[in-house]
Formats: sequence, C-alpha cells, structure tokens
Amino acid sequence: NNVLYNYSAGYTTHTSTNFDHDLVNNYFIMGPASSGTDNTWFQVDKNQSFYYSGNIKDNNLDGILNGSVTTPYWYQGPGTILTTPWSSHTTSAPVYSPVTAFRYASSMAGTFPHDEMDLLIFSQMKTLGKGTTGTGIGTTGPNGNLYTSQTETGLSNNGYGTINQGTKPVDTDNDGMPDFWEKTNGSNVNVNDAMKVGTTGYTLIENYLNWLGDVHAQTTQNTAVNVDLSNYTAGFSSVTPSFTVSNAANGTVTLLPDGKTARFVPTNNFSGMGSYKFTVKGSDNSSFAFTMAVAIVPNGTVTALEEIEVAETAFAMGPNPFHDQFQISTKSNFTYLLYSLQGEILEKGTGNDQATVGHNLLPGIYLLEINSNGRTKHLKVSKAN
Repeated sequence: NNVLYNYSAGYTTHTSTNFDHDLVNNYFIMGPASSGTDNTWFQVDKNQSFYYSGNIKDNNLDGILNGSVTTPYWYQGPGTILTTPWSSHTTSAPVYSPVTAFRYASSMAGTFPHDEMDLLIFSQMKTLGKGTTGTGIGTTGPNGNLYTSQTETGLSNNGYGTINQGTKPVDTDNDGMPDFWEKTNGSNVNVNDAMKVGTTGYTLIENYLNWLGDVHAQTTQNTAVNVDLSNYTAGFSSVTPSFTVSNAANGTVTLLPDGKTARFVPTNNFSGMGSYKFTVKGSDNSSFAFTMAVAIVPNGTVTALEEIEVAETAFAMGPNPFHDQFQISTKSNFTYLLYSLQGEILEKGTGNDQATVGHNLLPGIYLLEINSNGRTKHLKVSKAN
C-alpha cells in the first residue's frame, strides 16, 4: 500500500544478500523525473525472492489515476517468484486497493495539520504528472535532476518550511499530558504519571499521543461537537466523495444536511472517551473507514483554548461560531493568518485595532493565528451552517 510519485528509480534491491519480498497493492505513479528508461523496478537481482500482487503503474502523465498492473522485471537474470507471501504480516495486516491507498495517503500522510513541506509534496503528487515541471508548490515536481538544494522548494525558512508555533495546554504536573486529558481519562493532574502503564497495555502518555496523532475531536459534557469530515479526506476530493457515520460510543452521531459534517452528541452527563466511525467513498470505488476519537471533557476543566482566552486579554474576537465573518480587535497593530485544519493558509492580513476576517469560507473549523507586539496567539474558530 505504498504510493511512489515522480521517482527516477522505484523499487530496487541491488545486493549480494538473499532477501524475501512481499509487494502488495502499491501504486507507482510516474512524473517528470521518471522519463527515459522505465526504472519502476530498478536492479532487482536474481538472488531475490518475490511475492507480488496488485501493483499498479500509471505512466501516461495525463493527470488521471488510471494505471495498469506492473510486475517486477529482473536484473542479470530472473529471481524466484513466490506463490504465497513469505511474511505472516502480509496476510494479517489490512490491505487496501492501490486506488484507496493513493486517496488515503494524499489525505493523511505527513503531519496534521499539514506543514509547508507536506503541502509541497501533496500539491505535486496530486497533479499525477500533468502540468509544469518545477520544484515548487503547484508544479508536477522536478525532472531527473531532482533537488540539489532545499532553496529550490521556494518555501520559507530558506526552503525548509516553517512549522507554526502552537500553544501549550494547561499541564499542572508537566508530565506531557494536559489537564483536560487527564481529567477526561481519570489520571492525576498533580502527579507525573506519564509512564504508568494503562489498561490498554501502553503508557498513559502513549495513549494521549495516539489520540493526538489520529483523527480526533474534543468537547465538554452535554455539548455537541461538529466535525467537517472533508478536512480529513482531501485525497478523495476529486472523486465526488460521500460520507456515512455509524457505531457511536458514549453518544450519538448524525450526518448533517451538507453531507460532510458529523455531529456527535455525548451521552447525557457523561465524561470520558467517545467515538464514532465515518466512511468516505469515492466515485472510483475507493473507500476508507476512520474512527473519530472524541474526548468528552468534564465541565469546569480549563482547556487550551480557554487558557488563551483567560490569560490573553489584549485582544478580542467574535462571534465564535460565526455565520458570515468575524472581527479581531486589539490595542495595537497586528497580523493574522487563517488556516485550514490541513495547514493551508486561507486568508492573511494586517489590522490596526481591528480587522474583519473569514471571507468566503465554507462551514467548518479553522485555525487563527494572531501576531502582535512580538506575541503569537492561536485559537480555533468555527463557521456555522
């Protein structure tokens, strides 16, 4: 289920040591660097053993995902073809179609929200080879010379890209787990218990990081939370995605009339972890199911957003949620950036005391960054239906 785009050499083995290989449902997509000799399978030695199935190569650079089956070709003589996988993991791990692998990888690979480098890679990969050869965002990617300097990316920070600063949530005992998480899951906010092994068999901080790194949402007792599911499925955007929701735990879930926003309502007076399943399907038969983990925080708990609002009184913004636009007001000059949850800058500007923000946005959750007098503030803003 790997996706390779714009490779000058795809899969290679060149070694004197014998190895076994299982290659299943991978997508090889050619780009400008793939011109000339077809090196999808590069120096695959005769001393290697291969099980392969369902691998696809798209070599026409027409901007459409429409590849055909590819099988290994050999270097200096044929190797051994296996009729069954050599590794038990190949049959025990979930395997998706190559098309679904592409859609999922181009939705969720990299950091989340996506940083500048992620966005560069996604923008090139999604061209599927059709467009202008280059090294920056919006091109199909470099030619066979690939990159010789990070400055060729055109990104900020001398080409490396900038990772935007976040805001540390309240963490009384400084154990890496915010108070809201510990109160939600029953651990002690006054004791460093990050390395305590929980009922899952993992340490408490591992459970927190796993939640943080996957699709997740946060709300408080008796408060519904809306999630725009399209924020997690950008790779399906070109194939008319449709969504379904199901399997709610410790609450109920419904899909709103826009067809892409899930509303989760926690069980009355419950705090703890909830969840639901959502599935995205594309018109090309691609499909993927996600589990949205919802932290239902006890009432009265200070969260990261509330900490900003209490501690930083030099600015105000509202309304939040908003229907059309919202206002930022400060006591000095400021700059602002409005991001999608994928990290894409949707709007930026400056203000002197105030600014009107949020023009032409779709309903959903966004990230707002305000810079004033050397201080940076972040918060979530929501546009209502």
